Amino acid sequence: IHVTNDDRGRKGVSWTKEVTVLIGELIVQLLQDWLVMVDSRSVSLPFLKEPYIYIERRANSVLLNTNIGVKVSAPTPATAGT
Repeated sequence: IHVTNDDRGRKGVSWTKEVTVLIGELIVQLLQDWLVMVDSRSVSLPFLKEPYIYIERRANSVLLNTNIGVKVSAPTPATAGT
């Protein structure tokens, strides 16, 4: 799991710009504005790629569920930093 944060212009304040997860042979990117990429392709939510991942949109975030029990929640820009 790799997280890239974006500077918000003030010291000590940032938001999540991108979360990248490698699971099996898949590369999943959770980006800003509800954009989700799987192996460099944009996907619509909910998204299922058996047996590895299920990705869904929650109220204020995107939730990645994996077959190994790891869950990653990435906030949208509107909720980042709150």
